[in-house]
Amino acid sequence: MANTDFKLQQALSSNELFELSNTLSNTTLDSDNYSKRLSSFNKHQTLDIYNDQKYHIKNVNVLDFIKSDSKLTEAVNIFEKATEREKVGKMNDAVRYYKESMKLHEDVEAVYRKKLFYEYAVEMHHKNLVSSNVDAKMTSTLKSKNGDDDPDKEKDPCLLIDMLPLTVLNRIAVFLLEMNQETLVNFVSACSFLNKNCLHGNTMLYKVLAEKIYEHQFYDIGISFKLHKQEKEVIDSWNIHDYYKGDYKLMLQKRPYIKFQGVYISVNNYIRHGGIVEGSSSLFNPIHMVTYYRYYRFLPNGDCIRLVTTDEPDKVVKNIKYGTKDSTIAKWSINTTDCNLLTLERFDKSGDKCVEQLRIENHSKRLPHNKLVWENSFYLDDSGEKVTFRLKNEKNFYFSRVRSYTVEVNNLM
Repeated sequence: MANTDFKLQQALSSNELFELSNTLSNTTLDSDNYSKRLSSFNKHQTLDIYNDQKYHIKNVNVLDFIKSDSKLTEAVNIFEKATEREKVGKMNDAVRYYKESMKLHEDVEAVYRKKLFYEYAVEMHHKNLVSSNVDAKMTSTLKSKNGDDDPDKEKDPCLLIDMLPLTVLNRIAVFLLEMNQETLVNFVSACSFLNKNCLHGNTMLYKVLAEKIYEHQFYDIGISFKLHKQEKEVIDSWNIHDYYKGDYKLMLQKRPYIKFQGVYISVNNYIRHGGIVEGSSSLFNPIHMVTYYRYYRFLPNGDCIRLVTTDEPDKVVKNIKYGTKDSTIAKWSINTTDCNLLTLERFDKSGDKCVEQLRIENHSKRLPHNKLVWENSFYLDDSGEKVTFRLKNEKNFYFSRVRSYTVEVNNLM
């Protein structure tokens, strides 16, 4: 039993395992099931990495090793459930599943880890293969145009992107951005040429993107002192022309902003002591770990829909809108002096003014402005006295994209 508890602690503290698991998962909350993504593994036995010893257990490929043992297969499936429960903050369920899986197979954590690394390697191989095929086709087409290929050899049809000048391709990228951001991502991911020239080297794209984003941000010079439209235009002009010297890409990376195509989620836990059931022989009161969630959905008209509930994200996020049960509406704005400071203001049922202040921070280099960190929370009573709330147990917010959110700005203004 001591050995099992040690392995359980080791599994629960393994950040590397969850980082890899998150890499394999789609961060969009209403994405397709994991089973659809596994279609690329159907022919994994034909790949060179299938025989790589670092993905073997007892000289057998890890996926084959799992399939050969029904008890291990069940243990891995339960362990996977545990990781999913831990991701959404359901620690009681996670611990229960971890223990259950390790009772079935004591080395399940090591097997699951190797399985994740192998699946990641297969997926990267598949993506690289698709990318190299597209690049090879482009190279072949270019050589054919220059007469480098054998004239008797059958030539591939000329690609459209090879026929169009770069300025036209850049305008196509801007058009796709205005139509649908995900379509743009798919377009520039087709090959390295489009990725380099139509995304990273397309200054027009960053200009349009920055204008679309910062147009609907709200600013203040202090609590209850929001800027008017004309004042905001002066701030925006100063930022791009004087502070960022016309570099829209740098401004998007450095100047914080609020995102509308998703929801910010904070997962919180606290311990609650229960009572002894009548007739029980137990000497100790049961302890319950309660998980609740804070949801912030920001809208480009300056409103923020706030919701605190014990319901999990997959049951809630699609239904967060005006009039959602138990939700409240706050007004949000970003400070002009401290550009990372976000303020939410609202009035409670008694008429007291409530203020919440958070800092907009980067989750990682690839996920800028994706995190909200608590700074302050207080309310002002009728006499103007400030009462501050403790934030010791409050967790950070992280942004999650929600495909079903369609923000029509004109309908919200």
